[in-house]
Amino acid sequence: MMIQENDIFKYEHILLNTLSGHTNWVRDVAWSPSFGNNYDTIASCSEDGKVIIWKLYPNKDYTEYEQIKKHQVIEKFGVPVWRISWSQTGNMLAVSGTNVNQDNIVVVFQENENSEWEQISVLEQEEDNGKN
Repeated sequence: MMIQENDIFKYEHILLNTLSGHTNWVRDVAWSPSFGNNYDTIASCSEDGKVIIWKLYPNKDYTEYEQIKKHQVIEKFGVPVWRISWSQTGNMLAVSGTNVNQDNIVVVFQENENSEWEQISVLEQEEDNGKN
């Protein structure tokens, strides 16, 4: 397959939906691998210190979303959240940012039997600040 430079401009981007929920600029958005679900899951994180888990339910033709739900808002950080990343199976979410002492942290969440995301692990920066 050969792609010419001007081919990339032939695609049109259409705004399907706007997700509202953060009170400051969004730093990262990640689409979860959703094996066998009848919905898509997106996580977003923001300068406002929140992580929001969204569930998007497509129509039967998968051409648009009939329903979008703000599934859960995780407000435990209180400081900007930088990045989010799903596990390969979509059952865990890693969230990176800083804590109140400005140390780098990664917090891992897992979905429980009630479909709520709960913290299962915290990885903190070592005291030498990565200098050694």
